[in-house]
Amino acid sequence: MRNELPDTCFATLPGTGDLIILKRGETGYYRSDWNTSDADENRSIAEIHNQRRGITPAQVEAMKVGSMFGFHVPGTSPQFYYDNAVYARSSPLQAGTTISHPRKAAHAPVEGELLQYYVAKQKCLYLEMQTMPELLLSKQSGIILLPDMICGRPLIPVSTLTQEKGRMEIVLENGSTSTDKEVNADYRIIAKVSVGPVEYALGQINARVPFFVTWERTPANDQAGSPNYYWGHYFDKRENAIWDFCARAQKKYKMMTKDNRLSIKEQLAASPVTDDKPKTKPKDREAR
Repeated sequence: MRNELPDTCFATLPGTGDLIILKRGETGYYRSDWNTSDADENRSIAEIHNQRRGITPAQVEAMKVGSMFGFHVPGTSPQFYYDNAVYARSSPLQAGTTISHPRKAAHAPVEGELLQYYVAKQKCLYLEMQTMPELLLSKQSGIILLPDMICGRPLIPVSTLTQEKGRMEIVLENGSTSTDKEVNADYRIIAKVSVGPVEYALGQINARVPFFVTWERTPANDQAGSPNYYWGHYFDKRENAIWDFCARAQKKYKMMTKDNRLSIKEQLAASPVTDDKPKTKPKDREAR
């Protein structure tokens, strides 16, 4: 999952620009044998290597914080940077735009908008789940889509390549899919997303109706390593199932965010009534 820390990643050392390796759970860093005397070259090596391994800017930033301050402090979860992503703009996809999997030759037309966010100060591109063609979001695709929760929205991370005659090709980012075959109640899982301790899954079956289902799952409660899915919502139409998948994830995200960010007024309303006086801070010394 892209909201979890990798075992290792590449980075550059602030100040010197040396190429270094960071390890999950360890403070400090290791110098890389690939280090060069050029800071820009080192930065390029780190970006290319991390990208090929499907390591995101959010994961690298979280690893940097952990390596400096310990992995118990805020900012060592990649999801922190997705929650605080900054929306930049959106642009309609041009006619003839196609999308593909980085390791599959097949291309499919795609419509909708290309969304641009800054995650950990790095430009990242996304597509909405509803724009995904059946080539990449179906039982026949052979993959599981793993969207990021960007400011509470499940979005598909992509990169773009410009083709001849101005046509654009969009490629799914490394790490945004899984080739694991996961089946529950004969439904093939085709997408899943984590929202805090909960996971939501989208499944498809061709043998009978309803053809699609969305489930909730709490991985910490799984027994014997088998995923325990519950609260299934069933649909005959693909678009309705995708909408429900996104809606359930967004609702849970908002619920968790509200619980964590109650206003003073809401905290008072939720607290039992007592005769205690409000606590006061020491009075500031008057200016002379």
